[in-house]
Amino acid sequence: LPKIAFTSDRDGGDYEIYVINADGSNPVNLTNSFGYDSYPSWSPSGNQIVFTSGRDDNDRELYVMDSDGTNQTRLTNSPGFADRPAWIPVPEPSPHLAMATAVMALCWIGEGGHSLVIEEALTLSLQEF
Repeated sequence: LPKIAFTSDRDGGDYEIYVINADGSNPVNLTNSFGYDSYPSWSPSGNQIVFTSGRDDNDRELYVMDSDGTNQTRLTNSPGFADRPAWIPVPEPSPHLAMATAVMALCWIGEGGHSLVIEEALTLSLQEF
């Protein structure tokens, strides 16, 4: 069954990342950590989820994990918030260089010709390098 990733405090604690089957069955808490976890975004392949968390120092940073909740890895360590990540497809051939203006933080992680934008940019363009 297809799965949906979402944020909830349904267990009575702080906000966590869950996945649930598209028919509403089998909710699973993936993060189950101290601190705020939110804004999950599936990778294009469906193998990973990127999300925002305040678990380490209560500042919001970006993390990535496998779709089953394993291998949770911190991606950013910014002085402010790193928030609301999203995966975007990048046209082939790869690799590409992202150039952006008015960006607080920008990070690219290749996954089968796809990349992850960490922060919003007012303008964004891609160029081969």
